[in-house]
Amino acid sequence: AANPQAIEGYTLAIASQINEYLSFGLLFNSPLQQAARQKLILVTDPYYLDFDNRAQRGVILPAFGLRLPQLPWASLGMSISLLQSTSGETTGFFPLDDPNLSLNVITNVKVDTRPKFNFGLLLTPGEDLSIAFNYFEETSVAFQTSNEFGATILGIAEIGIPSIIEANALFTPRQVTGGFAWDPVSLLTLSFDLEWEQWKEYKPPYPRVTLLPSKNKDPIVEKLLDIPVNQPIPILHFRNTFNPRVGIEFHPRKDFALRAGYAYQPTPAPEQTFSTNILDANTHVFSGGIGTTFSLWKRLPFVPDKVSIDFYGQYFYLPKKLVAKSASFFQSQELTCRIKALPNDNVTSLLFQSYLLQGMIRDEYTTHECDQDDPNTPDVDESAFSGVFETTNPGYPVFQLGGNVVNVGFAINMQF
Repeated sequence: AANPQAIEGYTLAIASQINEYLSFGLLFNSPLQQAARQKLILVTDPYYLDFDNRAQRGVILPAFGLRLPQLPWASLGMSISLLQSTSGETTGFFPLDDPNLSLNVITNVKVDTRPKFNFGLLLTPGEDLSIAFNYFEETSVAFQTSNEFGATILGIAEIGIPSIIEANALFTPRQVTGGFAWDPVSLLTLSFDLEWEQWKEYKPPYPRVTLLPSKNKDPIVEKLLDIPVNQPIPILHFRNTFNPRVGIEFHPRKDFALRAGYAYQPTPAPEQTFSTNILDANTHVFSGGIGTTFSLWKRLPFVPDKVSIDFYGQYFYLPKKLVAKSASFFQSQELTCRIKALPNDNVTSLLFQSYLLQGMIRDEYTTHECDQDDPNTPDVDESAFSGVFETTNPGYPVFQLGGNVVNVGFAINMQF
């Protein structure tokens, strides 16, 4: 797999206090290359779970803060993530009997904005202690396009091939975080966070293609095209994770601070024993930063009272990991019964080819018998499966992953 694409981006934010108890803020974050990049990946394609496309999108985040009048040591917050989903139509025409002619495709895509709500709670029981909890909703960007392709067979028959392509990309799991910051002495702040991420609901970026009933009345064409032929997407069995983070800030003066931190991110991805090739490992994150605050000679109304400049850096370390897929799964009764449950028709032959290309059929002949007493086993005519289905390459059977990622940046905060 290729290394993840480098990303440059920027964040703009503004916040204002409306009255004694209510505040409002607005954040806009976007990559420099494009506002959003949806990367659709085939089931067998290797890709980095964390670094391939999760950050490649623009985010608009309006937020509100409320300090409770009866509880001055408690504040509530709410933000709205405005995400984009894309849908549209694609049309094209190609002659099947002339491979030298290219396909002419026209695509019309529209963008829809769908809000996601996030919540937070801040408690300050003392001047030297802060406790916070927050909840971030799961997000992903949906993609759907309806397609109508025309084709000419042997220069005689013209057929229409309608289809739908659906996918999800840029997934971020539901997150619940709790933490505290404590000043044991006036020059030092210690912090600890524990974050829970619901990766069991992971939506992979695999496209799902469905052939729709054809408008052509030719019975042969209808036999080939009128049955949906979805590419099989395996169940990934992701697991939820807990991510601890610790930090320290040393501020010898009120206008100067040094910061350092560490986070551990266990991988939510299961062992790669099937056709998928998800590249992820337990990750160690080291961070550091420096910041200063100064006042300006205020002579004009648009000059800020105070300016803070902070520089930061993060180092993500993924230990090297060798993945060697086991053949035991490809010899399981579960997969054998799944194969035998498929109908016997021309479209299923295409489905078998898809299985074979993805390495989803085991390396030896089908010998297991399905348990007919099992209510999950369908009634099938096993004589329809007299052929032999085998492959010598179950996806990428052996691969090594690991490496490091560096994230650096700076922030300027102006107070008016």
